[in-house]
Amino acid sequence: CLWLKFSSSLILTKSPGFRSGTKYCLFRGKMKRKLVVYIIISTVFSIVALYFSFKNVPFTALLRYINSINYIWAALGGGVAIVSLILRAVRWQMIVGAIRFVTFWDAFHPLSIGFMINNVFPGRTGEIVRPVILKLRSRRISFTSGLATVAAERLMDLVFLVVLFLYIFYTIDLASGKDFDVSGYHVNRDILLTVLKGFIFLGIVLLMAILALGFQQTRNLSIHLIYKIPALFFFTGVSFKQKISQKLCAPLVAGIEHLSLGFSLVRQPKRIYITSLITGVIWITQALSFYLVALGCPGLNLSFPEITATMILVCFAIIPPSVPGYWGLWEAGGIFALSLFGVTHQEAVGYTLINHVVQLFPVTLIGMVSAWATGMTLGQVSMASHRMEANKV
Repeated sequence: CLWLKFSSSLILTKSPGFRSGTKYCLFRGKMKRKLVVYIIISTVFSIVALYFSFKNVPFTALLRYINSINYIWAALGGGVAIVSLILRAVRWQMIVGAIRFVTFWDAFHPLSIGFMINNVFPGRTGEIVRPVILKLRSRRISFTSGLATVAAERLMDLVFLVVLFLYIFYTIDLASGKDFDVSGYHVNRDILLTVLKGFIFLGIVLLMAILALGFQQTRNLSIHLIYKIPALFFFTGVSFKQKISQKLCAPLVAGIEHLSLGFSLVRQPKRIYITSLITGVIWITQALSFYLVALGCPGLNLSFPEITATMILVCFAIIPPSVPGYWGLWEAGGIFALSLFGVTHQEAVGYTLINHVVQLFPVTLIGMVSAWATGMTLGQVSMASHRMEANKV
């Protein structure tokens, strides 16, 4: 929620149409401070992660290892990563289709541009940009509803990753009480289980929120409770209660209605089933991409399940704030995961670096091509974001 609010505010700050008077100056100053704080925090996270990742690896030895990699396998891994991106567009098209039909390209271009922006700008702004571009292209889906479809998509990813995380306990020999020494830090089954419980709790909370908005009965109850808020200020006059109703309750109810459209998927079991299958294929394809890169790296004699476990731990590692492209946290997560399988530090660093480039470069390039093909610029997206905020759509 914090980064969604920050990202949307950051886009609005850059909008030329928002620049009017003292209000804009105060808003802009506040957003600049937020941006500086976010950049400082994310940079510190990434620098610390990079330091611990590379501190025990001689630079010349790392270069020799990188030169020994078979890049044909890396190229194949990059091709499979593109297939995964295409599958994500198909899945998002189906999720959005629960509201209104959109073409594959209406889903593909916003998604690829959003992923590209996540790789080159801070704040994971790409998740906000996606529904903005979707509205500009389709003209029929509100920004709030589009944002809700992104949230539903991310929930599917989280659920599938948690299921795969459970698989780690059958893939890695983590007997209770057995510790693994990872760069001076001790990790055991109990620690990983605690992390898993946290993500399961988060998934349950998100699922309950989506169900509450997706069904008419629970949504009506939420709206009824919102309209009861002015009654809590019984000690104030009628005019103040009316302001609360107009300024707080009405926007909240409008937001709930738009969000409920985005979560229309929960009322269509067949569509949930198909998108769940696609989600499984997406992550299997993503793991295959990781595995193909590993085949070209000397010293990485890991099975497909072990590489899948590595991918999962990388995904959880890049959740905290980091510089664009998740540099530092990606490497730390990959090296930590590979160390659990007995891979040497040098080989783990070499593989993780090359795999990081393989996963990011094709997606970023495709996003740039999509931006060129659609004629979308950051200025257009910023101005559209401001208009949507002003109109509460």
